[in-house]
Amino acid sequence: MMLSLLSILLFSWLAAIIINKGLLPEKWDVFKINRKRKPSAGAAEAEKAKQAKEEVYEAKQLLDNTTSF
Repeated sequence: MMLSLLSILLFSWLAAIIINKGLLPEKWDVFKINRKRKPSAGAAEAEKAKQAKEEVYEAKQLLDNTTSF
């Protein structure tokens, strides 16, 4: 049973390498191994910084509107 698990993992790893290097056509990739990657951590941090700037801008607008009386 352990040998079966190890062989599945080995052949899956080999298939991923072969498909990613382009040695095997993508139409053979029935399990979509070569799918798009998620954005990196840097992109997530940039999005958080952008949202923080927008929140600060909105807060300043609200303060400007309330103090103009």
